[in-house]
Amino acid sequence: MSTERPDDELVDGEIDRTPSPRSAIGAVVLAAIATAMLALVSIEGAALAFTGAIVLSVGVRFGRLRIVHAGSLLSVGGLVTAGVTGATPEPLLVAAVCAVLAWDLAETAIELGDRVGGDASTARFESVHAAMILAVGIASAAVGYGLYAATAGGQPTTAVVLLLFGAVIVVSAFR
Repeated sequence: MSTERPDDELVDGEIDRTPSPRSAIGAVVLAAIATAMLALVSIEGAALAFTGAIVLSVGVRFGRLRIVHAGSLLSVGGLVTAGVTGATPEPLLVAAVCAVLAWDLAETAIELGDRVGGDASTARFESVHAAMILAVGIASAAVGYGLYAATAGGQPTTAVVLLLFGAVIVVSAFR
């Protein structure tokens, strides 16, 4: 007599280890939003971010963390490129928060798939996780924008690049 529940999605005694679709879709959507925000201020930055979004999407689809990391690195490269070319800080900060959220959600999707399976009931966990990371990202962006506004008389391009880097580090530290 089997003690396995019918909703465990067992196939030949194994759980389906595909990435969680909720976090995977969220990661792809956020990577696209980051790209769109960069397209408003820098075509070069948007091109790198677009490449990063495609690479991240492939990585999350096939459950490969290294590919997700490569895509995220390309997106950060797009942010830096946009910052260096003189983009305004508001779209950069929104794009930075979206890019970091995309990276985190892609990793979460893969890790959940590896641990409990892609079809497991994890909606509540994923929602709370995304909300917390979003809150940290918004707080980081607010602090970054406040620092930018306080130093606006100096060298804004350098300040924006440093603030973006700081925002990525702060959000990454909370992971």
